[in-house]
Amino acid sequence: MAPTAIRVARHSFTQSGREDWARTVTSIV
Repeated sequence: MAPTAIRVARHSFTQSGREDWARTVTSIV
């Protein structure tokens, strides 16, 4: 995954209120 894609995805999920998913993505990265 490209860093940009991760940032965009994490930002979108965070805005959607999916902190759990954002946390998972952060852990993987």
